[in-house]
Amino acid sequence: MTPSFDDLPASDQDLVAWTRQGHMEAFDRLVRRHRRSVYGLIVRLLHDHDLAEDMTQDVFVKAFREIETHRLEGSFSSWILRIANNHALNHLKREQSLKRRGLDTVPLDPTPDTSSPRGLTAGALRPVGWSTPTPTPRDMSALAPALQEALGRLREKYRECFIMREIEQRSYEDIAEIMDMPVGTVSTCLNRARSKLREALGHLYDDLQATSLTPA
Repeated sequence: MTPSFDDLPASDQDLVAWTRQGHMEAFDRLVRRHRRSVYGLIVRLLHDHDLAEDMTQDVFVKAFREIETHRLEGSFSSWILRIANNHALNHLKREQSLKRRGLDTVPLDPTPDTSSPRGLTAGALRPVGWSTPTPTPRDMSALAPALQEALGRLREKYRECFIMREIEQRSYEDIAEIMDMPVGTVSTCLNRARSKLREALGHLYDDLQATSLTPA
């Protein structure tokens, strides 16, 4: 008898296991749980809503095709966000190679439009919508232009760590898993990012930290 996946109190690990058994409804439910956070991460890295929509679909198609590689004892959320992060970074690297330019701006919109991404269709997968919240972004709008410019000058991994920690409020452990680096390296990247931003922004950074950022 096929389980009713929308009614079962299933964990991500349960849904992954059922997906591997061929139950497409289980993967649909995984998409509904995690689509918002995948889209949010991509749109903050690329600052392009339409492109983020397309990439979000690509990420879940890739995850579906590679579901056998996910370790059941690991976090599905971190696994899918690592795929999304790598997909977005690969796009940026291609753009930089083609246009011979760096990333001019970084996404700092505290409330990106997450209502429009189209549903995933891969084989028997059905279009799905939103269901779960992302980490609440911090409001950095007051200093967004100056911060954007300063962040744009940071090394890529410093910028990514800063955005995920200070803007998306993700834990050090989540960032480490998403970026596939030790927690100590995440801490080092954040400290260097903060130091360089403080050097670039002066008292503006301290004002921003006092009102919006997590303590250094």
